[in-house]
Amino acid sequence: MKFDKRENKYVDSCVQKNDSVTPSSRISEFFRLGGKRLVDSLKATYGKGPPDPEDVVQQAFINILKHPNPDQIKDLEAFMWTCSRNIIITESRKQSVRSKYAKSQTIEKNAPSVDIFDPERVTINKEQLKRVDATISTMSPVQRRILILHRLHGLSLSEIARQLEIGRTAVVYHLSKAMSCLENAMNAQPSRDDGCDQ
Repeated sequence: MKFDKRENKYVDSCVQKNDSVTPSSRISEFFRLGGKRLVDSLKATYGKGPPDPEDVVQQAFINILKHPNPDQIKDLEAFMWTCSRNIIITESRKQSVRSKYAKSQTIEKNAPSVDIFDPERVTINKEQLKRVDATISTMSPVQRRILILHRLHGLSLSEIARQLEIGRTAVVYHLSKAMSCLENAMNAQPSRDDGCDQ
């Protein structure tokens, strides 16, 4: 920063004030003369795209026009080059993210489904279902009803207690017994006298 005696304030050394040329005419002149050169330079450095170098230069000029004080930009060509480079880097990052996302979606679509019905799995599931059905039929009517109300109808423990007119603690006890019986049946453990056949 330097102190400008004419302006009686500090001025950034990288910006200059040029009163003879208006900002829009200076930018227009640069766009007319240097725009093509900048496009060619971007093509040589970053390739033909995407993003297209001509679109990048257009966006960089829009950014300059949005600048609060475009007339204070000392080196317009360097500013345009930096803006253009940043636009290309940002677009390349966006494209990379889009590409990774598209690949992940393709991989997920091509991945084998977890729900493959092979004969062995179907047989195992049928056996488990028979054990669960046999276990539920051996439960006491209270355990069976609490299990059905909770697991199939989605009632809370308090709602079941109100409906059956028993305490919530009793509901918890019967439900835990029923779930224990089902867990044993699913694990194919031999039946014990644990309250499943009451």
